[in-house]
Amino acid sequence: MTSNGVHTDIVVPVSTAYIDWRRKLPLPHFGGVDSTYYYVAFGWGDRRFYMETPEWKDLTPGVAITASLWPTRTAMHVEYIRSKLIPTKRQRPLQITPEQYQQLITYIDNSFVQQDNGRYMHISGSGYSGQDTFYEAHGRFYLLKNCNNWVNQGLKSMGVRTAVWAPIPYAIMRHLR
Repeated sequence: MTSNGVHTDIVVPVSTAYIDWRRKLPLPHFGGVDSTYYYVAFGWGDRRFYMETPEWKDLTPGVAITASLWPTRTAMHVEYIRSKLIPTKRQRPLQITPEQYQQLITYIDNSFVQQDNGRYMHISGSGYSGQDTFYEAHGRFYLLKNCNNWVNQGLKSMGVRTAVWAPIPYAIMRHLR
């Protein structure tokens, strides 16, 4: 799991015996990614917030209020990560069983809107850099069901002890010591 202090992501290996994420997240959707990337990060959130706020300085009151108070459309932010992750206060590894990982795969997979061929519905021209992009996601975002709650639910889907409710990253990260 990773945190930027406001938002958390689920980070998993790009390819394992259980799934090769590149089959559903084709590298051509990511302008600067190749086969040397180790991990892929998943973050679920308000679609408009994601698209219109690449940096905090870009946040407008309208986007913030709408995302907080009204159930809004969602998107999945996906980022390929080249370097190995080093455990820190904001990057916490989690040792899980193969069964738990398969449950997490199912949780992540079910969060995406999928095409008939099983690939995720890509939002063309999206992303902040060549390592990330956005896909359509299921669910509605609002204050009580935010990005951190999505990660928290992913942990719960595997039976990992975590927060009852996780509106902020601390609620999740404190359980992953």
